[in-house]
Amino acid sequence: MRVPPLKNAPSCPAQLAQAIDRRSEIILIDELDAETVPLALAAGGAGARVVAQLDCVFSGASIARYLSDLGAGPDLLAGLAWAVTVQRLPTLCPHCRERAQLDPGRESELHRLYPDLPAAGAVFRAAGCPHCNGAGRLGDVVAFDFFLADATPPALFEQPSSLSLQEYVLRLALAGQVPQDDLARLEAGQLHRTYLLLIASERALYETNRQLARKLAELEAANRVLEQRTESLVSLQEIAETLISSTELHDLAQRITRHVVDVCCADRSILYVMRPDATAGVLAVSGWNPAFVGTRLDALQVFGGGGHAGPPPAAASAAAAARAAAAPFNGWPPGIPYRHPDVEGAELRAGLRMPLVSQNEIVGLMIVHSTRRARFTPGDRLVFYTDGLADTLGADGRPFGLERL
Repeated sequence: MRVPPLKNAPSCPAQLAQAIDRRSEIILIDELDAETVPLALAAGGAGARVVAQLDCVFSGASIARYLSDLGAGPDLLAGLAWAVTVQRLPTLCPHCRERAQLDPGRESELHRLYPDLPAAGAVFRAAGCPHCNGAGRLGDVVAFDFFLADATPPALFEQPSSLSLQEYVLRLALAGQVPQDDLARLEAGQLHRTYLLLIASERALYETNRQLARKLAELEAANRVLEQRTESLVSLQEIAETLISSTELHDLAQRITRHVVDVCCADRSILYVMRPDATAGVLAVSGWNPAFVGTRLDALQVFGGGGHAGPPPAAASAAAAARAAAAPFNGWPPGIPYRHPDVEGAELRAGLRMPLVSQNEIVGLMIVHSTRRARFTPGDRLVFYTDGLADTLGADGRPFGLERL
């Protein structure tokens, strides 16, 4: 017998298929399921000796019907040779066991339930003793059902067992191994085992559903992240195309504010630009009243006032100003009067200010707000670094230049 090493072992169906391809004479399967039943029966029909375990509550011809329910057709059921059912029963205590006469009513009930059983003789019972702690049971014994499959469906499903489980238990009862009540309780015990299997299946299904729900939540979260990143990439691509194709500065600024809202998952943005006369102007807005476009403000109020950021851009390097400006922003944008949320219709919950840098100088400022998110995360921060934009040619063939910025 050759036992292959279990390194990166394939699945059970794959291993079974490989064993069939190798024409193995003996195949052992630890447990059958709906996926392996057809393969195992096909291997048996091809001449291999297949020994497999099937967890179920059936015995005899009911096993053949159960295999059919699992997907085995009449041609595959031809590969079924024997079905051996094993059931463990508690035995009578040998210390307190005593002979008893079978009650006529119970004997009639047994023959009604199992007409093929031979006539019963003396039976035994146990009242309990110190050896069995008063239970009357001590140890256990195995009962079998031997079913020889020598017919084809549908006759196979009605074929009796060569030695049925009921007859085996009756012989155990006559031998004093088990009480005669166990025979009458076989069907009740089968129902009880069926109930336990259903409970175990329900728990396994519940746990599987929980795992699937967790996986689904993880996939949905990952999908949302991918969608946001895709939208951000698309918005960045559109911004790049806007920078190249736009000829009007106000149109360029308006489109950028709109795209920045998409990139940052915000719903409001405002763009300020530095003027040569130490003032700042509102160049474009998205989500705010368009009437604020063109508003002139003191540069210190926009770039360094209000306690929201560091020094004015003229007094700091671009890198230092960028570090100071790329930070959360709490409050209303400069130049936009505060209004109560009931009047505004929404509350500014999270804000972020971002610098616009060109040729190592801050030339503008973008402030975005969200009325839905509690805060922006570090991955949401976006800094436009426009170094080289001054020399970039627009659609009209002219460079943007510092003056046009």
